[in-house]
Amino acid sequence: MADRMNVFEAQKWAFSFADDHGMERSTIDMLICGQMDWDVTHLLMHYRDEFSKEDFEVFRQNVEKCAEGIPPQYVLSKAVFFKRTFFVNESTLIPRVETEDLVEWILHDNPGADAEFLDIGTGSGAIGLTLKAEKPLWKGMLSDVSSEALEVAKKMPND
Repeated sequence: MADRMNVFEAQKWAFSFADDHGMERSTIDMLICGQMDWDVTHLLMHYRDEFSKEDFEVFRQNVEKCAEGIPPQYVLSKAVFFKRTFFVNESTLIPRVETEDLVEWILHDNPGADAEFLDIGTGSGAIGLTLKAEKPLWKGMLSDVSSEALEVAKKMPND
């Protein structure tokens, strides 16, 4: 690595690496944004910012892990669901965009203030915690047979 590298140059390196290893380029942007706690707009705004040697080393290792087949959400230990960031690891499934449709359907079909729900097999807690965040008066219970998954769900998402 050169003595100085900006975010754009790090992304360019990673795109080349991704192309050589059959990775999606979108994974690279997800890794940068996840590592730096940015959204895509911030990524574009910070292209010329210096990427420290330490940040680049973490980024390089994360790119290589994804090239080995590890999903970027597991590499970053987080996944975005319904505009909230949830902790995830190998003990949980990664919340899917399609599951957001389920949450929207539940919220749409139950507009009242009173409701109860049971999130069985909660994993990261994405569904149950999102329902509770969107409808604070609802009563809900999250359960899972995996104690490891329940530990993950206890790590509350940021709003």
